[in-house]
Amino acid sequence: MQKLVSWQIPSGAWTKGYDYTKLRTTEKLSNQGIIDNKATTTEMRQVARAYRVTKRPEFLESFKKGLGFFFASQYPNGGWP
Repeated sequence: MQKLVSWQIPSGAWTKGYDYTKLRTTEKLSNQGIIDNKATTTEMRQVARAYRVTKRPEFLESFKKGLGFFFASQYPNGGWP
């Protein structure tokens, strides 16, 4: 699960095309998070489950960061990108 969390970008989302089987070290990522095709929501479900099972705070923080991305992405009219 640490590998998955290492790919979370500063905005709280995840991008496409990362190798979740490897820990991110120096790879530079776009700060363009996405939510299409279950991107970011899938990762959030995984870190939420990891927190429920392990109670490790870094997984809860990762989930909260992802949730913040969704709140920040919502349009003023209530829609989503």
